[in-house]
Amino acid sequence: MKSKGFFYRAFIFLCFFLFYCVTFSSAESPSSQGGTLWSWGVNNDGQLGDGSLVDARVPVEVLNVEDMVRVAAGMDHSIGLKSDGTVWGWGRNWAGQLGDGTNTNKTTPIPVSGLENIVQVGAGSGYSIALTGKGIVWAWGRNTEGILGDGTFIDSNVPIQVMELTEVKEIFAGPWHVMAVKADGSLWAWGWNHKGQLGDGTTISRNVPVRVQDLLCSVVAAGGGYGHSLASCEDGSVWSWGDNKFGQLGDGTTSDRNAPVRVVKVIDIQEFARGVSFSVALKKDGTVWAWGDNSIGNLGNGTFNKSLVPLKVPGLDKVAHITGGPDHTLALKKDGTIWAWGYNADGQLGGGTLNHRNRPAQVANIKGAVAIAGGMGHCLSVVRAPELEDTFFSSMDMSHPKFAHRDNME
Repeated sequence: MKSKGFFYRAFIFLCFFLFYCVTFSSAESPSSQGGTLWSWGVNNDGQLGDGSLVDARVPVEVLNVEDMVRVAAGMDHSIGLKSDGTVWGWGRNWAGQLGDGTNTNKTTPIPVSGLENIVQVGAGSGYSIALTGKGIVWAWGRNTEGILGDGTFIDSNVPIQVMELTEVKEIFAGPWHVMAVKADGSLWAWGWNHKGQLGDGTTISRNVPVRVQDLLCSVVAAGGGYGHSLASCEDGSVWSWGDNKFGQLGDGTTSDRNAPVRVVKVIDIQEFARGVSFSVALKKDGTVWAWGDNSIGNLGNGTFNKSLVPLKVPGLDKVAHITGGPDHTLALKKDGTIWAWGYNADGQLGGGTLNHRNRPAQVANIKGAVAIAGGMGHCLSVVRAPELEDTFFSSMDMSHPKFAHRDNME
């Protein structure tokens, strides 16, 4: 008999077409030295950017772009930021999430209309966002639940400015909600709020930014998943709110919260990556911690047992950045290698197989990576002075029989 957890996850994936991805990095001006762009995983809408619709279990090069510095991956589209501050998009475009003034899919990158001096990008379920060097946020694509933050619910295939928001230094793109950290350390949110993930004490969705309440500290990093949000503060404290069915808030309970509560056992978090019902955090010391659902090895600790409190991902240190999709996580180490674990039915772990993994395994053939992004079924990496391995990286296959395919999970 299938578990309640399975039906909860099936509801998210099948009914709501969940996806989120985040590229959450410093909003300082991008480096003038960009790199080549590589992608892997599902490619049914051209989101790999290689000019085809063929899936790739190992990295392939994205065509017609150079000098990329940052990337973001949506449900089935991709966004890239070049060193000159321009933004490019490719993949599915049904809601205008590529921002080129059309609703036509693209299998190679095309420029987003009217954007310049961009320092950070993000992508969610059918929408995209960008932050300028002057602290202004632009959004385009799907506007379900007011995700574009312009005070309407109307889709836009060109960028429009988020209302009532200035002096922003960081942005986060969730599946259907967005958060922004301002220069004064305050945290603002908008979009879908069915589980209280906006942190304003309600479950009312917002089409303009609202300030997260009861967060009495200066925020330095933020993140979130399908129905929950996370924040790290200058004083080292870590906070969470929203959906907590699987313990993804990390407060030792499974009680939902519509206002921030303290995450236990971890401090000094510099970056978050999370999925449908689990959370992952990168500490300043380069270690990675995870908590919440672990039904498909999401926590990367070699087990399938959920945890209501943060646990260290074993064997993974000197990590510079993390990102993830609904059920998988990527970690970029300081040596330029990428490691991945979790769900892999589309080859998004980049190891050449479709086997799910409950421990980190190295993404094949890439060294010299400087940026990463994880989508629902595809991933991206900026590689500077790329060095492709002569031999294929070996990977650990998960032998647990119920993980042969998601449909066989009980």
